[in-house]
Amino acid sequence: TPCVINILGTWSSADTADVSVSGCTTSATNYLVFRCIGEAKHDGTFNGPGYTLNGEFYCNESHVRTYDIRIRNTSNERVWFFRNLVATDAYIVQERCMGALLVGSSGYDCFDIYQTLTATYIARNCIAYSSVAGNGDGWNINDIDVTATLENCTSIVNTGTAFYGYSTSTVSGTNLLAYAPSGTPFGGIDSMTTCSSNSSVQFVNAAGLDFHLANADTIARAAGTNLSGSFTDDIDGDTRTAPWSIGADQ
Repeated sequence: TPCVINILGTWSSADTADVSVSGCTTSATNYLVFRCIGEAKHDGTFNGPGYTLNGEFYCNESHVRTYDIRIRNTSNERVWFFRNLVATDAYIVQERCMGALLVGSSGYDCFDIYQTLTATYIARNCIAYSSVAGNGDGWNINDIDVTATLENCTSIVNTGTAFYGYSTSTVSGTNLLAYAPSGTPFGGIDSMTTCSSNSSVQFVNAAGLDFHLANADTIARAAGTNLSGSFTDDIDGDTRTAPWSIGADQ
């Protein structure tokens, strides 16, 4: 039976307390769920209405799922940080989550899977944004023996790597959108299907941290692979229609 933590209601300001998840006994059937529901859900942008955590989500539990949560970190620390997942069947799922690294130093990332043993990590319809210099990666599948599946995620970085996989991990990506004109779009990704690193992609308002695809975009829109056998929505929870787009937004 999962333990479900719901974030709900209206939020006029950001939540500024770091979140640390540890000391629980989890398993493949008794896992933790963190999710925003109702008015607390984000609108697919980093500055829009809904719940925002201005801090770090630090987790060293092995069975966790997160849905519809937005983090804008203006502290010198990571954004989403999963570390020391010691169970041999560790299983982490993130869907429609957002992570922005707005202040930091080299070595801090938006989505960081670090120092685990055997683990499965799945991310779908998520958005990473890093404005910092140095590494400042979007996704960093960082250590040991992680099997990661990244699908329809968007990563925008300054000088870091949009999607990075460590040499001993196995990382596959489908419909990934990397925007890294001064950085590296992909590093160490073992297999990629219909992924794009074309910096000509057009967003609705990149300066305002709205990374929905512009109507005029011809790079990512309608250029992806149909994954409706696994999921059918996008970052906003809207139903995707064929042909699928690359990235988190349909």
